Amino acid sequence: MKRFLFVFSTLLILGLFCACSSSDEIDIRSSDDSTDCNSNEEMIQDGQCYTIHINGIDEHGVVSGSLINKPQETTFNGHTIVLFDISDLPDLNISSGDEVDIKILSYKEIPTKGFTTGETYYYYCKVSVCK
Repeated sequence: MKRFLFVFSTLLILGLFCACSSSDEIDIRSSDDSTDCNSNEEMIQDGQCYTIHINGIDEHGVVSGSLINKPQETTFNGHTIVLFDISDLPDLNISSGDEVDIKILSYKEIPTKGFTTGETYYYYCKVSVCK
């Protein structure tokens, strides 16, 4: 019996180490290495405004923002991170920590690599300024 418990616990520990890899990255380039939302995109026709908190801007001009205020009726559930090109908002001088009101014109969900709890959702979006 002790041998069975030892083997079982060893396999369980190995399984946990394999599941918790350090490569929990998101791939915004998808399988076709393109960030264009023209394929498999979802269109939003309601014209609602979303407030995002700018988390940062990478060296390629991709902005990361967390949805902090969204309409009651929305397709985005849970903690949502939106990624978009800084060129979508040419009239704004945004930087990390800013809060911006945007319209999401189209979006494409980005699958995460590695272990995830499924509580955070990532979307590559086409956005415009909410006026």
